[in-house]
Amino acid sequence: MSDGNIISYEDQYIDYMNMKSIEHLWFGTNNSYINSDLFDELYKLEWFKDGIVDNRDLIDDNVAKNIRGIIDKYKYIEDENSIKRKEIINEIIIALNSSYDKDKNYEFYKEEAAKRFDSNIYLKATNEVIEKNKQMLNESISCDYILLSMLCDFSDTEFNKALDEVGFVNFHILSLNAILKEFPLIITNPNFIPRVNTILKKRKLKENKKMIKKIKKLVDEFNKGV
Repeated sequence: MSDGNIISYEDQYIDYMNMKSIEHLWFGTNNSYINSDLFDELYKLEWFKDGIVDNRDLIDDNVAKNIRGIIDKYKYIEDENSIKRKEIINEIIIALNSSYDKDKNYEFYKEEAAKRFDSNIYLKATNEVIEKNKQMLNESISCDYILLSMLCDFSDTEFNKALDEVGFVNFHILSLNAILKEFPLIITNPNFIPRVNTILKKRKLKENKKMIKKIKKLVDEFNKGV
């Protein structure tokens, strides 16, 4: 914001959703968003590559394997962009084949656990404990984008259909904890709170009641300008 312009909520939301879509691809498995249109324009693949290069330490061997599986699907597309596409894919492969800082990787997962379970005690977890829970954390991270899309972007019909199809267990709480920590302005989205309340009231879990109180507190603080 060096030019003095204020970034609008809409722009912040787009940036946040873009980040979440990347995380969804990295950490998810059996991804329904991986299709012929995913990188239909080269700038999307370039953007995907830049995220990997800039955040190499966040990507362990399993996540790197997942990313390789994604880009393998686009290696052999023959069109006017074939040469450039292959160059970008090769840059991704080179980045993934490079070493990463394992200590920083564990720190990343500790911070994710602390956000998602809403407790700083996880910042002191051993690397061995984190290693055992990486897959669960990956699944939680990959859920964020789907949940956000449901809560903010789906039509009412799409949301109600998804509500009937998705089995909400503890993962929705973990994702909500992370989303509210990373992007608290999400509470100003007109769909967010009503739809969260619908999900939370669908099953009367103790964790759901805590989340309702947490969101109410955030709204009160926002309205007071805290």
